[in-house]
Amino acid sequence: MTKEEIKELVSKLPDVEYTGFPNPIHGAERDRYCYIVYKEGLTTNEYLSSTGEIIRGVARTSTRQGLTTYIENGYTYLGIGILHKKIQ
Repeated sequence: MTKEEIKELVSKLPDVEYTGFPNPIHGAERDRYCYIVYKEGLTTNEYLSSTGEIIRGVARTSTRQGLTTYIENGYTYLGIGILHKKIQ
C-alpha cells in the first residue's frame, strides 16, 4: 500500500474508546479496545474482535498513528478488539 492509501484507510476507521474495563487476561487486569495487527512469522495472541470473532494478531495499538506505523512496516490491519488469550 502507498502512504496515501494507508492514510485513507486509517482515516476511515472508527475511533477506539479510551474507557478501560476489567480483564483478568491482561497483565494490568484492565483492558480497552484497540486496533489489532498481524504479521506472518511473529508470535500471536488471541483477540476478541468487535464483531465477536476470535482473531490471532501480533500486536495492538490505541492510536491511529500507531496503526499507520504498523501498516507502513508491513503489518496487516485485522480489526478492533480486546485481548482474549495470551499465547506463549
